[in-house]
Amino acid sequence: MKCRAILIAVAFLVLAQTAPLTAMPRSVEDRLQLFATCAGRFSALAEAGRLFDGTASEHAIAISQGFAMLVDATLPYGRPMGIEGRDVLGWRVSAKMAQITLLQTARLHSEADRRDRARRLARQHLRICEIVILGT
Repeated sequence: MKCRAILIAVAFLVLAQTAPLTAMPRSVEDRLQLFATCAGRFSALAEAGRLFDGTASEHAIAISQGFAMLVDATLPYGRPMGIEGRDVLGWRVSAKMAQITLLQTARLHSEADRRDRARRLARQHLRICEIVILGT
């Protein structure tokens, strides 16, 4: 399992470096916020899978862990700027809570248009994170 985590981290770092420049924020703070936000969003997706379907998506867990590793790799560069672990945790938890709310609304709301809108927004938020890694 440890070897898999290392491979995921290396793959994320390589992909993050080769993604288009427009997809990757320039500042360390913005990168940290993006990585933490994406880790939270995919963590919410995995949790929603457990809640609604009984199983977490291995793909969502792996992506969340990959973004968490990017946070860990980038955080030392943010500390001189005053960014601490609690700041990153706050971004991650806020994103996770927002994403899980969208996912719950997409599944449980009584109005079809609200379900559809929540589903689209949830997908758009995840897509932003995928673009950072995949570049497309």
